[in-house]
Amino acid sequence: MDSRRKRKRLNSSSMTTCDPLNQSFPLNCFYSPQGRDIDRIPKNSPRNSGNLEMLRSVASVPGLVIPKELSPKYLEEIDRFRQQKIREYKETLELCLNASAPSPYVVCKREKLKIMNQKAEIKRKEIMKKREEDEIKRLKQSQSLKLSSIYYKISQRNERKQKEKAFREKLEKKKVHKEQERKESLTKNLVLDNIKNFYTDRISELKEKIRYEKMQNDIIRYEQKQRIFEMKKESKQLKK
Repeated sequence: MDSRRKRKRLNSSSMTTCDPLNQSFPLNCFYSPQGRDIDRIPKNSPRNSGNLEMLRSVASVPGLVIPKELSPKYLEEIDRFRQQKIREYKETLELCLNASAPSPYVVCKREKLKIMNQKAEIKRKEIMKKREEDEIKRLKQSQSLKLSSIYYKISQRNERKQKEKAFREKLEKKKVHKEQERKESLTKNLVLDNIKNFYTDRISELKEKIRYEKMQNDIIRYEQKQRIFEMKKESKQLKK
């Protein structure tokens, strides 16, 4: 009775410890429905040691090296493919080791393991979907930040160009204004010179005319005085 319980416990352990995330299977823990250990299979049995060693070598994949620099997408694809082959290997091994129909206990354990694997697969898909959504969200945020940075740089460049254009226009207006002031000042000076020359000539002519008239008046007054003097002189002579 105790040996049967022990064998059932070992059989249960062999079914539940076959982790799909682990390449190594506890081959020495599998038992047939009759409770016989696979290490005790006779040499003349169809399931001989040669076939068993061949099945064991399939799961180990000797010399397999997965480069660490691969992207997470390819690493996950490799891992999914490896898990699929591990499950195929396990099913083939169970078929080889269990020639007769499995017991209800083993069937129950297999169903539980299948349900666990299905739940794990659903969980894995949910995690993958969540990772993809997070990656898409991160890419969108990164793209949004890049676009914002580009728009900001374009805005800064346009603002700088507008300031430079306004500064150049201001300098040009200032230059035009100074040139206009210079021309106006030159024109003003020319007008002032013309006015000055005109009135200088007129004043000179007027002074010359006044001087001439004064001289004429002086001559007339002198002649008048001479005539009066002569008249007085003639008058005195007549009285004598």
